[in-house]
Amino acid sequence: MRVSESRVRLRVGLVIWALGMLGVVAVAFTMIPQLVEVSPPAAPVGIVVAAMIAQSSVMLALMVWAGVRLGPKVGLRAPVIEAWVERRRGLPLLFQQLPAALLAGVVCGLLLIGFERIAPASLQAVNLDVPLISAILYGGVTEEVLVRFGLMTIVLWLMWRFIQRRNGPPKPIYAYTAMIVCAVAFGAGHLPVTQVFDIALTPSVLLYIVGANALLGSLFGLLFLRYGLESAIIAHALTHAVAAVIEALL
Repeated sequence: MRVSESRVRLRVGLVIWALGMLGVVAVAFTMIPQLVEVSPPAAPVGIVVAAMIAQSSVMLALMVWAGVRLGPKVGLRAPVIEAWVERRRGLPLLFQQLPAALLAGVVCGLLLIGFERIAPASLQAVNLDVPLISAILYGGVTEEVLVRFGLMTIVLWLMWRFIQRRNGPPKPIYAYTAMIVCAVAFGAGHLPVTQVFDIALTPSVLLYIVGANALLGSLFGLLFLRYGLESAIIAHALTHAVAAVIEALL
């Protein structure tokens, strides 16, 4: 008996949401306590952690809903997860994504190390211990679900719906515009670190934070466009793993 399309979308959404929540929980219990020490909140740490998890779970659910509901309309999907949920063979699809994803992960890991070497002095002085598991789960999975699967899908769908008027598949110009817009948004999403650590938001700091992250985000977005969500997740997660290995060797 064939499972209804709505039920398949629900299952795919639940799987992606659960994967994204792994990163939320990892950050909540490894990073929030560190940030609280730097900038003590009015509420106890436990309440801050619970509030962060609750807020993030809702935001993640909204972005997953957008990706699952609107993504197929504009050709943005999570093909491997969809195949597994539908009990089809997912490994061939995954193997198709791996070469580009692995190459991008290695290149982005090298870029990340290079960016850290040229960061403004005020950012290099920040003492923040990001466990590798948190970087991989939150950066590699949660951020890709939020920014690429959710936000990028929404931006592309809006242009396809209201500018292109749903006339055929999305034009490349709209796809690449959505990719760049969301990459810049991804970079801007890292700016709150300047407030937490009381860093002056100088032009060089602004350009570094937004520019470096936008460049990496554009590469992840390109993978999402061409291969699917899983390739962006693999590349982003591998970026942090490669950077950690290089740091350990230096």
